[in-house]
Amino acid sequence: AEVNRRVLLFSRRRGWAGGRADLRRVLREATARLAREAPPGIAMCLDVPEALPPLALSPAALAEAVEALLRNAVEAMPRGGTLRIMAEATPQRQVTLRVQDTGRGMDAEELARCLE
Repeated sequence: AEVNRRVLLFSRRRGWAGGRADLRRVLREATARLAREAPPGIAMCLDVPEALPPLALSPAALAEAVEALLRNAVEAMPRGGTLRIMAEATPQRQVTLRVQDTGRGMDAEELARCLE
């Protein structure tokens, strides 16, 4: 609950309103860029359906947040690992994004600062 609250506060500060974002496109572009820059040994798995509803927010703000999230996941795996990005649409036309990595995780201090 606390992490959800902080994500909502973060999104309001970033000016996410305005526009229609294609999450699938943003994820494909972000993972392609990151794959070129990531250290060897990082496997990226993108599991996103073809048909996702558009998101009512700024595409640029979404891209910035996705890139930051994925970069943090890669940084957590300095010896390699797997980064898995999944998205799905709900019957209510909402979209769920999940990101998993095999990194070391965050300690309490890092968790407290993760949305600064």
